[in-house]
Amino acid sequence: MKKTLVEVKTLDEHICTKNNTIYLDGSIILTPSAKDELNKRGIAIVHGSLTEPDAGQCSIDCVCEGCITLAETGSTEKTFYSIAAILKQDFGVTDVKQLQEMSCRIVKTINKQ
Repeated sequence: MKKTLVEVKTLDEHICTKNNTIYLDGSIILTPSAKDELNKRGIAIVHGSLTEPDAGQCSIDCVCEGCITLAETGSTEKTFYSIAAILKQDFGVTDVKQLQEMSCRIVKTINKQ
């Protein structure tokens, strides 16, 4: 497994923006200064991979490696939350029940294809 050295200058690429967490799945090595910066910012360090429930809390535009990997592998839960976020932000749908129904319908349609 290829390891990635994460320094302060590349730290933001690896932090989940919504849940303020960095996931260390064995492929990331943090420099001491990067660890200090994480502590200073109050960012949690989790040993292990990002999971679907965690990704559900992450923002739609998160660019951390964990969220990108889940998006590329077709995570249904991440897709559901992403659709709901788009409906809310771009189309003004605010009723929770309506967001759930519309998101479920879209995910089911996508999965049939």
